[in-house]
Amino acid sequence: MKYEAIYDCPKELTPYALFLKYSYKYTVDKSSDKKVEELAEEDFLNTFPFVKTSHISHKEMPKKVKFQEFPLAFFKKEKNGFWYCSNDACSAQKSSGIFKNQSALQDYIKSLIPGSFGLQYRFILQAPYFSRDMEDFYIIDNPILKEKIWKVPMVRGAGWKGMLLKTASKKLAELMDKNQEVEAIRYFQSILRIFGTGSEEFRKIEKAIDDYVKNEKNSKNKIETSAYEIDLTSKVVKYALEELGINLIFSKEGKSIKEQIWQYFEDNIETIKTKKGRGVFYPTYFNRLDLEVINPHNRNTKAGTFPIYFEVVPQGTEGIFQFIYIPYDAVMLPFKELKDQVNNDYEIIKTLIQYSFEEEGIGAKSKYGWGKACIVEKDTICYLNM
Repeated sequence: MKYEAIYDCPKELTPYALFLKYSYKYTVDKSSDKKVEELAEEDFLNTFPFVKTSHISHKEMPKKVKFQEFPLAFFKKEKNGFWYCSNDACSAQKSSGIFKNQSALQDYIKSLIPGSFGLQYRFILQAPYFSRDMEDFYIIDNPILKEKIWKVPMVRGAGWKGMLLKTASKKLAELMDKNQEVEAIRYFQSILRIFGTGSEEFRKIEKAIDDYVKNEKNSKNKIETSAYEIDLTSKVVKYALEELGINLIFSKEGKSIKEQIWQYFEDNIETIKTKKGRGVFYPTYFNRLDLEVINPHNRNTKAGTFPIYFEVVPQGTEGIFQFIYIPYDAVMLPFKELKDQVNNDYEIIKTLIQYSFEEEGIGAKSKYGWGKACIVEKDTICYLNM
């Protein structure tokens, strides 16, 4: 059997599948530390049969390369990035409701309730993107997250929501640190509207609110009412600390942020419920796949020990981020109040997206500089239905 027939995969992926096979083979083989330059031409082709389909000869390969390093060196030289069939990424986008043109997105926004808007950003990765898949059986230890049907690299909608909420929490903490109480309260309200309140900690707040309201209606005992108020306040503080990463306890000019949050809760106490957010986050799909290698070095010999491979979306790959905002819970609001909420939420989500791409980075390993991206401003689409 010819080696090309071993893998039932698209033609574009055959070299990549062979790379995985031989990378694994030579990292565990006893000949992994042998040098490629020691092989004669015939032995070289028999040892690395995938080279037969390439125009690169034995003599053109880098010198002093070990067997375990050769597959990566070969494919890096052969092609820059391993391409998926672009039709697969397009099919995944279509099935997820990602609009291909401006008029389609505009028509959809027009069909929604007043106050709805849509954002679509085309971005280019400035560094590799990685987010680990939970695949149990895979030839390398660090596969990238892929769509289940088309097997293209992706960022889940829930992943976008989590990343942007994390960024929003940092921004909120910065406002707290600068003692900008009014802006912090407005920011806090926007976070609740955009991202929703479905976490376990917020459910505890909801229960404490119900207990407080029932006790306030049925009891004239101020001490008992005060106990329910303290319990509710402590749960709000815990939610802010654990879910949003902010401290509500410090005070300024004799009035703490906690008291201001409590005032907001008192004014809206019967309307604060666990509910989904107004924001709808769509997945992003990529059409290229590459590998990065981290090679830990021995502290004594200063030599590489055991290369660790990461599947990544390579630098220079394009992606589409799409976000739809639907104020489903505001249909009875006065127009001016709805407009103020929408404008505020629009400015916040736009800032969060830009900051996440350009400063924070998306996906895992962002602290090493992975996941940074540049938004292509001329391809930014925004429609507002007011």
